[in-house]
Amino acid sequence: AIQITSLSPLVAEIAKDLQLDLVESSRMLSINSSPFMLAALLCASLTRYIPRKYLNCFGCLAGGVGMLLMHSAQGYGAVLLIIGIVGGVVGLLENIVMTTVDNLDEKNATFNVNLMQGFFGIGAMAGPMLVSLLVVNGHSWRQMYTVMGIIYILMAILLFFSFRKVETPPDSKAGQAPGSLAAMLKDWRFWLGAVSMFCYTGAEGAAWGWMSSFMQKAQNLSVVGASAAVAVFWLGMTIGRFATSALTRRFGTAQLCAIYASLSFVATIISALVSQPVLSWVMSFVMGLCYSGQWSLIITGATSRFRENKSLVNAVYIAVG
Repeated sequence: AIQITSLSPLVAEIAKDLQLDLVESSRMLSINSSPFMLAALLCASLTRYIPRKYLNCFGCLAGGVGMLLMHSAQGYGAVLLIIGIVGGVVGLLENIVMTTVDNLDEKNATFNVNLMQGFFGIGAMAGPMLVSLLVVNGHSWRQMYTVMGIIYILMAILLFFSFRKVETPPDSKAGQAPGSLAAMLKDWRFWLGAVSMFCYTGAEGAAWGWMSSFMQKAQNLSVVGASAAVAVFWLGMTIGRFATSALTRRFGTAQLCAIYASLSFVATIISALVSQPVLSWVMSFVMGLCYSGQWSLIITGATSRFRENKSLVNAVYIAVG
């Protein structure tokens, strides 16, 4: 989460350092997303043969090494390559974490996934603030990658020694129910959910992904002020996801998702009309609240309906998002 959201203010800093234009800056966000999608889809196959523990360790180690290499990366091409590698690693890790949490307790899967996404929001809120603190104290964007690289490598070590016995990959124990995959692919609800995830993630990613650059250029805020707007957005996301986790015990996922989608549309329109920095921060928080529960509600709604193929559902929905 820290790595994902820190990319928003980091893009502005990298662009300044390498003297990039707007098109080249936007490519960094695109290059981060493309390997993410491929890795998420690949993970659905890998978990049938390789224990999730080892995949987690490999992902953290590869991501950590990639981020450490960013410190000495020279040129736009090298930076894009490393951002792509890290994006793929995050896609792999997110798929594994989602599937693992979903498997903990099938009866409370929606509650657990939303709760996990709340903790994701805490890390997402910390990311832009860490960037602003480093920049204000005279450190470069490369040092932020060094810090994150060290954290990833420590995570890999912790994960490797956290379990005495490696679990058997759950997806390799039994085959799919005959016809269940074909039935899912023919079910219009599966594809409607995938389209919903595509639209939601595009809206949310655009909202916070360009928030730091927009605040600096359109409202003349400093790096700290712009990063604070991103952090405030994720504060709203975090609070909203914890609240959503509780609300799923009383309301259906489809009902909640429809309400959140309607509110986020209104909040986004209003946020584009405000011009004062304070109001922009307030609307960033409101947008975070409104966007908060949709991602987990869409994905858990699908996995609860297609339990036999939930690993594939996670992979497809995370990839299209």
